[in-house]
Amino acid sequence: MKQLSFLILPFLCLIMSSCSVRNESSAPSPTIPKDAVEIGNSGYYCITGESEEVDAISSESTQRIKVFAHQIFDPNCNYVITLTTTISGQHSFEEDTAAITDLTASMSDAATDGFSASVHISKNTGTVILYRNQQSVCYFQYRLLPDGTFSFL
Repeated sequence: MKQLSFLILPFLCLIMSSCSVRNESSAPSPTIPKDAVEIGNSGYYCITGESEEVDAISSESTQRIKVFAHQIFDPNCNYVITLTTTISGQHSFEEDTAAITDLTASMSDAATDGFSASVHISKNTGTVILYRNQQSVCYFQYRLLPDGTFSFL
């Protein structure tokens, strides 16, 4: 009788584990929107559009402005908001310098309440952190290069 229980126990464990795996794999996975990319490892996705860069030239340096629009989808691939960032910066060809002078973030089409954003500037790099219910979910980083072009990192 003891030998039979030693044979039955592993068999029951095998059956139980295969049942739980089948239940998990039978759930349909969300469909990622076309052209969307994951934002870091956040589980959130976005489709980014960007404007042309605009110059405001002075005698000493050139002020550049660029707008990025990020359509954001949650981990279930549902559209939630559009985050629009406007970046201004100055660069000088003569001194080979670049610095972001202003970065703003606004949200529209909020399908879900609880989103907010913070903006951070450090020399030629700007960062927008997106929060949902006061928890950081992802971030967007931009850089103004010495040649006067903006780069979305």
